[in-house]
Parts: sequence; C-alpha cells; structure tokens
Amino acid sequence: MQNRWGGCMRRGRAAFTLVELLVVISIIGILIALLLPAVQAARESARRITCANNMRQLGLAHHNFLSGFRTFPPGQMTPAGAAHKYSFMVYLLPYLEQKTTLVQFNLSQDVHSSVNQLGGETVIPSLLCPSVSNVQTTRDPDKNLIRINPPDLQGVPLTNGGSMACTDYNGVKGPAYQANQVRNPAGFFYPINDGALNEIVGSAVEAQRITVQMITDGCSATLLMGETSGRGASIDSGNSWHDRGAWAEGAGLIAINESINYMDQSDLLTGGISTNEYVPGGRQLFSPHIGGANVLLCDASVHFLMDTVEVRVLEALASRDGSESIPGGVIK
Repeated sequence: MQNRWGGCMRRGRAAFTLVELLVVISIIGILIALLLPAVQAARESARRITCANNMRQLGLAHHNFLSGFRTFPPGQMTPAGAAHKYSFMVYLLPYLEQKTTLVQFNLSQDVHSSVNQLGGETVIPSLLCPSVSNVQTTRDPDKNLIRINPPDLQGVPLTNGGSMACTDYNGVKGPAYQANQVRNPAGFFYPINDGALNEIVGSAVEAQRITVQMITDGCSATLLMGETSGRGASIDSGNSWHDRGAWAEGAGLIAINESINYMDQSDLLTGGISTNEYVPGGRQLFSPHIGGANVLLCDASVHFLMDTVEVRVLEALASRDGSESIPGGVIK
C-alpha cells in the first residue's frame, strides 16, 4: 500500500494477542511475588530498628537518672495504703521528655485512682513497638490502651474505668525465684530480686535501688529491660488481675525462666485467644520480630537476642551478681 507521496506504508498492529497479554501478566505476577517478600522484610527491618531506637532512649533515660541519683530507679513504688504499685517508668518520665505527663500524677494516690486517669491513659509512642501484632484480649485493637474487663483489680474499684496506656518494654527483676530450686552456672541458688530493677518486698514503700557497684557481673552482661510486646492485663495464681502491659503499672516487671518467645498454655487468657497465638506471660521476653527480641543492658546498649539462646544463659543475663560467664556470641 502506498501513501500519497508514493512511499510504502505499513499496516500497524491493532493490539497484543491474547497469548502475549497472558505472558506479560504472568511475568508481572512473578515479579510481584519475588519483590513482595523483600519489601515486607525491608519494612520489618525498619520497624525493628525503630524498636531498638526506642530502647536506646530508655537506656539514656536510665543513665540520666543514674547520673542524678547514683542508682537505677526502683522497679516499683507504692503510696501508703494503696493497692497498686507504680512502675519505674514514672521515674523516667522527666528523662523521656514527658514532664507534662508526670505532673498529671498524684503519686500519693493509687495509680488506678481517678486523679491519675489522665496520666495513666497517656500514650507514649516511644514505649510501643511498631511491629506489634498479636495482643492479649484486654488490649484494645489500636494496641495502645488496656481495658480491664473485671470490675476491680485486687478488690479495689477501678474509678478510672481500668484504662491504662500500654508499653511493649518491661524491666527485668532477675531470674524467676523458685525457693532454692534453680542454681546458676556458678553453683549458687538465685535469690529473689537478683536483677537491676527490683520489686517491693514486704511493706516497703519503694523497692531497693540498685547501684552500679551492686552489678558485679558487669553492666555489659546484665539485662535492664527487654521486649514483652502485646501484653495486656492478666490473672495471677491468686486470681488477681494486673496491668502487666501498662507502662505506669508496677506489675510490668519480668523474672525470667522461659526462653524467648516461648508459648506457655497457662499464660493464655480466656475469652477467645487462639491457642496457637503467642501471648507473653510473666516469665519471658517476647517479641514480634523474627528470630528473637531486643534487650537493653545496664550499660545502655541495645542488642538482639536470638530465641535459640538457652534459658540458663538468659537467667545468667538477668542476674546482676551471679558470677556467671556468658558464652561468646550471645550478645551481639
């Protein structure tokens, strides 16, 4: 076929054939299938870095407190006559740029009293792991607040409705105390409160404060905090409820005698939680990150512990003065 200038004009193709179109769609599908896991892995890597940075902020806050008071903060504090304890997190608020949150608390009143409602419900983003997925049923779908279903905690009316802002990072109070049943690698029985953030014993108003000199295992080999992502409120052996996942609640201390991300059926709450869902209990580090959990050591350094680390090694890291040796490569 010739055009009006005498040249030859080719007939253009109207469209792809069906086979060609299917081939193109298949190639695009394969590329997406190959790229999607890489994108998801990159996003999780970024979230894990953000989580580690959150813990670094906590480490700096602890050391700023240490510089001012020459001790780490007490793990718990309770007003006279109160039923519920405050967390060490309350002591760290000025060093987390949260002075306005601190002034919302009346520390002479129970942490669950109505006057402390605004303070207790204040969500602090740096205390939340961005990778959190599975949560206990008492934690709201937005993963920021805990709502207590029972009408009371330990028999005390919840005048603020039981709502508390969450944290995915808890303090470590040492290896789980089991009345002279667990020996450390050096042959000694682990005592109660053998960690860097202790709980109240007896009628004390404040838990024992730990100095650097008391951490004879070394600050670079002793856990200060760790991930316990997804915790809400749970019932203890005495049928009492505790806001273990609330940053202001003193129940947020863990004593370790289980491996990282271990799922204990006895730690599952009733109310519809699937038995194949990880739910952090009171004796473990728990993380949504693949392969392990972020931890904060007493020297303010942040490390990722693999979930293959043996329980005895975790107990040794949780102890401040057990004279244990930590195998090489555990802390990276």
